[in-house]
Amino acid sequence: MINRTLSGIWFSRLIAPVLALAALSTASHTVQAGVQAYTETNAYIHSPNQTNPNEYFLSARDFKYGTNPGASSSSIAESGTWGSLSSNGYANLATGVLKSQTTLDNIGASDLYVQSNAYFGDGFRTSNPDGSPYTWGPSSSGVFTLNLSGSIAAFPSLPTLNAGAFIVLSIFRPGTLDPNGAIAGIPDVIQYFYWQLGNPTLDLYSCDYVGHCTQLLPTGFLAAFPQTITQQINPSSDFDWTLLIGSYGAPGSATGSFDMDFSHTLTAQYSGPTGTTTYSQSGVFPGTLALVGTIPEPGSLVLSGLGVAAVCALRRRRTAD
Repeated sequence: MINRTLSGIWFSRLIAPVLALAALSTASHTVQAGVQAYTETNAYIHSPNQTNPNEYFLSARDFKYGTNPGASSSSIAESGTWGSLSSNGYANLATGVLKSQTTLDNIGASDLYVQSNAYFGDGFRTSNPDGSPYTWGPSSSGVFTLNLSGSIAAFPSLPTLNAGAFIVLSIFRPGTLDPNGAIAGIPDVIQYFYWQLGNPTLDLYSCDYVGHCTQLLPTGFLAAFPQTITQQINPSSDFDWTLLIGSYGAPGSATGSFDMDFSHTLTAQYSGPTGTTTYSQSGVFPGTLALVGTIPEPGSLVLSGLGVAAVCALRRRRTAD
């Protein structure tokens, strides 16, 4: 379903373009207490086809949650004499697969915007072989392995077109994912990792539903693909997590084209500390077992809600002489 979004609610051109993507809807997600695992995709575009001054974005969103949430997908496209835009995303927690692609061909328009986010989240609980809760120590280590395939083509360049792609992995304290919260800059986030894809100058912000934003500091930069990212973590306890891949472009008055195609997939895997078993709230993430009542839980599973806010991208603004 394509939604029309009023620019005056969450978007201000005075600080253009800061976009709190998860806030574009007038209401946040409705979720049940205790639900944690989810998949979500967002697609956003703005083009000259949108002539209503109070209607800035067209958006397509898909959100699923609960034990064994289904796959989510979003897609949107616009074209005209000015050029074309397209955005699509896909998220499947059961296979650990995320896909994102944005394309832009700007023949001679201004204020074009395109962004795609695909992400999912789950809760991991770690057990010893005898079924007792695992105690994380200073030398404990879990590992997320992210296998990324895709391609980036741009003319003249992604920085010139104010475009780029990104991956964000966030680790939360157990039972603290919040549908109105951010994926960084809040106390419940133990740590986050942000990889820039294709454009090392892209500024990225994590925003909640009320527009509070935190700039993310990059963990690394990737220019060529395929790539394998291996990220060790030690959250000191059981944890919740989110993983997101997205791409974005807002070229302003610059003409050109790009295709940031990560629909060949980002595949996520996780391995816990040696000799342990990882249980997941979803019950379906690859390599994990379903969390059941006989597995000891270090804290309450009752949550006030679920979800993450999407990230938003901000062009590097030139300082006037």
